[in-house]
Amino acid sequence: METQEIPHIDNNDNEVEKTNDTNDKVICENSNEAKVIGENSNKSITENTDEEVVEDKTNAAEGQDDDEVYDPSTPVKYRVERAVQKYKATRMFDGTSNQILSSYFHFGGISEDTTLCASVDDPMIPNDMEVDFTYNVKVYLSSYIMNETGYVKEDAFREAPIVIESFLNYLVRRQVCPEYLEDMQQAIKVAQLAKEELLNCKLLTQDAPGKFNKACSLLFGGELYGRFDNPYPSEDSLALLFGIHPEEAKQILKKIFGDNALNELTEVKEACKSGLTVEIIKVNELPESTTANDTTNDTEDENDDEWLRSYYIREFEVREFETPDAETFTIAVGPDLAPYPMVGMLINADFHRLSNGFWYWDNTIYVYPSYYTKPEDSDSEE
Repeated sequence: METQEIPHIDNNDNEVEKTNDTNDKVICENSNEAKVIGENSNKSITENTDEEVVEDKTNAAEGQDDDEVYDPSTPVKYRVERAVQKYKATRMFDGTSNQILSSYFHFGGISEDTTLCASVDDPMIPNDMEVDFTYNVKVYLSSYIMNETGYVKEDAFREAPIVIESFLNYLVRRQVCPEYLEDMQQAIKVAQLAKEELLNCKLLTQDAPGKFNKACSLLFGGELYGRFDNPYPSEDSLALLFGIHPEEAKQILKKIFGDNALNELTEVKEACKSGLTVEIIKVNELPESTTANDTTNDTEDENDDEWLRSYYIREFEVREFETPDAETFTIAVGPDLAPYPMVGMLINADFHRLSNGFWYWDNTIYVYPSYYTKPEDSDSEE
């Protein structure tokens, strides 16, 4: 087969180098999705790098008709849907990235189906339709992807900002919507921020509030208080369900507050803040001795109490969201969640105060990134 020259694309959708491809890869343009035929057809294209999408050199003549296709006088929906067809026809994605793109386009009201795409003279497309790239990216890469897509695996939250940033860069570079350049550039900045925050939000959400706060909730008051009073079928089975055992909770609290903590400390019930959304405004540094191996509590071996000797909490300061005059207070997480809190993140939960002034939290509803924007059709912060 004749050798084909293929430019490699970085995560900003720019050509960075050219190589001769001799792996019998054929990119089929006459499809909604680029396909790979040959010995490597089962290999994920987005493996081990930010994106590694590949643009087919057979599309080199694309620029010849760009002025016509992306004529600013045509409806923006038409131009974007044409751009989607070209973008996907000349790139290869793994399953996760392809699903994310489809989900993102659907969320933004953009069709990938060539039979459903808008035509240039479609009377149903208003010339003054509202366009807001930044809003769509903020909502999609926060509440929508976390609550509406059903994605569970970490890969989806790691890859989503990357593929969306790449597509937006494509729109900018091909001048698909030059009248929305500033908006698209701002949306790209949001996607770049999401690369730092989104996965941390997911990891913090799925295990929140963590063992330390569960211990407080179980023994001082909160969502878990009294759950082990009549354990059925056993304490061990309930511990698996709730993610903590009463004995483990006692050990953690004695380690943090001292041996007399359970006798001396009580919950100040009138100070409880239920269903409050707070913003993280400061995060303390991790202890210097902390390593990647310190961020888990492996209690499978009951005779090994090394995890307890090295147990610590990481504190961070929070304030009621969108209430700059509100009094700040400090909450914390243990090693299981310590790497994840970031300044600007939003947490909706119940917050409890102990008689020594220390705060803990439970009944977590959500953790959102700093760029979170409330969906316009939503009646709640969720």
